Amino acid sequence: MVQSKNKKIHLELLRILAIFFVIFNHTSPEGYLGFASESNAVLYGTNMFLSVLCKVGVPIFFMISGALLLGKQESLRVLYKKRVLRIAVVLLLISVPNYILLSGDSPRSMFGFFRTIYTGTARTALWYLYAYICFLIMLPFIRAMAAQLKRKDYRYLLAVHIVLSVFLLVTDKFVFTKGHNPYISVAIALESSLFYPLMGYYIEHIAEKSSFNKKNYLLAGALSVAAIAATCVTSQIYYTVCAGSLDNAAYQTFFEMLICIPALSLFFILKGTVRIKREGFLSRLIMQLGGAVFGLYLIENFCRLLLSPVILKYVKPLTGDFAAAVLVVITTMITGFAVICLLKNLPLVKKLVNKFI
Repeated sequence: MVQSKNKKIHLELLRILAIFFVIFNHTSPEGYLGFASESNAVLYGTNMFLSVLCKVGVPIFFMISGALLLGKQESLRVLYKKRVLRIAVVLLLISVPNYILLSGDSPRSMFGFFRTIYTGTARTALWYLYAYICFLIMLPFIRAMAAQLKRKDYRYLLAVHIVLSVFLLVTDKFVFTKGHNPYISVAIALESSLFYPLMGYYIEHIAEKSSFNKKNYLLAGALSVAAIAATCVTSQIYYTVCAGSLDNAAYQTFFEMLICIPALSLFFILKGTVRIKREGFLSRLIMQLGGAVFGLYLIENFCRLLLSPVILKYVKPLTGDFAAAVLVVITTMITGFAVICLLKNLPLVKKLVNKFI
């Protein structure tokens, strides 16, 4: 296993945790929204809590990007050639099997392929690549912004994000249930591809070193639990107010309302507590798996669709929905990591795979 001296172990560990949460988010209805059909109150609350927690996956990915990219200086030519074009090529290539898979027996055509890519009707989990390309296009401006912001500015941005996220959701869903004001928007605070990269850069490079202490780790953990619990309560109230008229998917309406708190807390805690020797086996393993996360993200849908029917058929009757869904995630990760690590080391495809994923 090759180890890069430039990689940071806590960021690679965050990647692995984030992809676990992302894949779990795709295990509905057995896993992610499995609590909706749970009759046991304790399991219902516990499973909903974990379902809310899994929403930290995408914010963590954006924070890692901010931590790694906002401090770099590069020309527009390098940015587009090295980053934007690379992701665009990956998006185009991985969209082909997704288009074929989701088309079923429907007629396929070149125009239909590009239409589905553009309209999003067959993007599935690939939406993140679209958002990431937009982030890369805006990167020069976000870099300039990050270089000028002070610590107090980042804290103000966080406060605005929390206040607006709660206010807009509660107002739209509880107060004016049929009304929405599109002009109440602060893009930098509400847009994930702007807000979270800045927060990742702040935690990684700007936050005071003295803030990384046991007291603050405990405080961050407590605030995370409180934020997720508040989200669960709000979601349940919303479902009750609607008299059960919502479908299962509507349960997640409030799931991202306060998700920045556990997402930032997890990043903050791992940044301050991970102390793994770089020359050890565990460090090399984390580096190897962290380097395969992007590839796993691209193929997890295929691995999950292959493994899920078998596990749900033979394991679900013994363990129940939630445990079976977790097993689907674990086996998907093991299979996907094995495939990507193998491809990254095969002589014939090594150069191509390492360049793009």
